[in-house]
Amino acid sequence: MQVTDSVGGTASLPLGIQVANIPAPTNLQASQVLCDLVNGCLGTQIQLTWNYPAGASIDGFDFDRQTPSDRINGNAWPTTSVPVPLNCTSTASGLTCSYIDTAPPFGTYNYRVRAYKGVDQSDNSNEDAAFQLQLSTLHNNWQMLALFQPDSTANLRQVANLFGYDHFNWLSVMRYAPPSLAHSSRFEDVNGVPLNPPPPPIIDPPLGGWIYLAADNLPYFWNEQTGFDPIYLLANHMAPSANSVKLDFNDFPTLPPYTTAADHYEFETLLVGVLSGAGNPPQFQPLASFYWSTNLKQNGSGGVTDFTTFNLTSPSSLGTGGIFNAQVVPLSIYIAEFSPFSCPIFLGE
Repeated sequence: MQVTDSVGGTASLPLGIQVANIPAPTNLQASQVLCDLVNGCLGTQIQLTWNYPAGASIDGFDFDRQTPSDRINGNAWPTTSVPVPLNCTSTASGLTCSYIDTAPPFGTYNYRVRAYKGVDQSDNSNEDAAFQLQLSTLHNNWQMLALFQPDSTANLRQVANLFGYDHFNWLSVMRYAPPSLAHSSRFEDVNGVPLNPPPPPIIDPPLGGWIYLAADNLPYFWNEQTGFDPIYLLANHMAPSANSVKLDFNDFPTLPPYTTAADHYEFETLLVGVLSGAGNPPQFQPLASFYWSTNLKQNGSGGVTDFTTFNLTSPSSLGTGGIFNAQVVPLSIYIAEFSPFSCPIFLGE
């Protein structure tokens, strides 16, 4: 730095901070590492991906991780950054880089990434959060269960507000039903209007509910309005109900009769951040997603008895049936396949 005194003399002084023209990473995305219940979903690995200009001369990247309670309490980002080795592939628009972070299980974490060369660093990238889900089954694999507990101390409302939402809920869609079935009244909405079996997908429950179980006119799995079966009221699925820190999804599907061993149903369930208490039309942002299938009938007949891995063929033998193919999947599946679906209004990535 050059300074000038009162009579025009100059002198150069060293600065304590070195400045370099290092581009900042862009398009940072954080998500739970894809996993299934066969090989285990430990909830300890976060996939980070970001973009970087091709040809930039750098030594590597480092990142910061922040919990919701840290941010809510006004705590600074960690002072010790984690160095990341260069792991980038070339694309037409530059470099796509990735890293898998190991973190305490099933929390929600906010991230940012920087590039560095020697002691010089770029500006921070955008921030992005990974919302992790804990999957399991109950009652001999007949009931699908997912838990969302973003922080051990911050409650759900605080975390939702932190990321710009009013609250959290689930959106569940039936992606596939056996075309060979003679579908019963279970596929009629609350007004008795028949719904064609998917594909294309249909919301479960449809707006207003099924003919055998009324629901509110919002697209979410748990009702947000009172006056319906309290078992399906959102407030009754947050624990504890006061200052709730945990939200559950559970579904024990009751399905029409099966006619062949391969008959089954496929669902995708999404954790969503709801942007308003009700909204007209409702607006929400998909945050995390899992895929699951079932071939269980209420009378206990069906197909395979064990979990299978994602994308295997459908069941080939009769048995007691149950949940299978339960797996955390990318949100891109929802964005690609369900964005034409006109019933819910959602905000894209």
